[in-house]
Amino acid sequence: MHRLDLEKIDNIGLLKLKLETGDRQPEALGLYASLGYKQIPNFGEYIGDPHSICMEKKLC
Repeated sequence: MHRLDLEKIDNIGLLKLKLETGDRQPEALGLYASLGYKQIPNFGEYIGDPHSICMEKKLC
């Protein structure tokens, strides 16, 4: 995942990455946090889902 960030992102001009994971996946939450992702309000189909956790990483 970190490799994708470094190799692909500069070439396509993205400003941020967003993802969704679940509250029953503590290992995933730890990984994303260690890569610089911060929790944000749920978006799209995840709004109102009590088990969804949405995260974002700003690239600039």
